[in-house]
Amino acid sequence: IRWQESVRRGATGALAHAHTLLPLQRDQAIAAFEASFATSRAIADAQAATSSASLGSDHADARLAAAEAEDEERQYRALGAALSGASLELASLAYVVVG
Repeated sequence: IRWQESVRRGATGALAHAHTLLPLQRDQAIAAFEASFATSRAIADAQAATSSASLGSDHADARLAAAEAEDEERQYRALGAALSGASLELASLAYVVVG
């Protein structure tokens, strides 16, 4: 019985530690996502601006580049909303005896 209480205390400590770490890991994932998307959004915006400036905003290629930039922005917002609303949870905890 004594060892069971020890396991319960260990599990409680492990859960508390996990609840401290998981939000930090989520925030790090969001930061990595934003850094990754920043480059692709900047490229799409630059291509749209360049096409519009060189071809005119009514040109088919300029409209296509603008649509691609808008699509990139939509994807960024959708994925960012999903990440910011996400939470990480501990799914399991194992007890291993070493000795």
